[in-house]
Amino acid sequence: MGGSGRRAPTPARQKSGYIRNMRIMWLALGHFFVAVGFVGALLPVLPTTPFMILAAWAYSKGSKRFEAWLLNHSTFGPPIRIWREHGVISPRAKTISVFMMAISFAIAMSFPTITWWGRLGSGLGILAGATFVLTRPSYPRVVAARSEKQEARSGALETRA
Repeated sequence: MGGSGRRAPTPARQKSGYIRNMRIMWLALGHFFVAVGFVGALLPVLPTTPFMILAAWAYSKGSKRFEAWLLNHSTFGPPIRIWREHGVISPRAKTISVFMMAISFAIAMSFPTITWWGRLGSGLGILAGATFVLTRPSYPRVVAARSEKQEARSGALETRA
């Protein structure tokens, strides 16, 4: 019975270690996205808001404190909250985003050492990004006085009476 004196890990102890490791991973991922977002604030070819949205998502899984900090940030908070609540990208953000994608593509194409498949991949990636941005709504949907569920529910109640 020559053991090291350590007890065998219980399922609860294993689970708590797993949860702690996952929280650390989500927190690190959130920090990474914030760092890339800050770099994007300085470089015109790298977007900021998408990385901050990703950071808020990662923080929501790893740290409520950092999530709250990001959501309440004076610059980054409003677009993140609007995205979360309505899935909306403002017309100004769309314009800047697509314009910067076009500039990035033009700069990438100016390098003669990029192979044809590199150019194709870059173009398709930017096209996919621009398509995603342009197909998101620009403004929150106007919420009617009563939602469709409320309408259906009240109609069902009226037919029972």
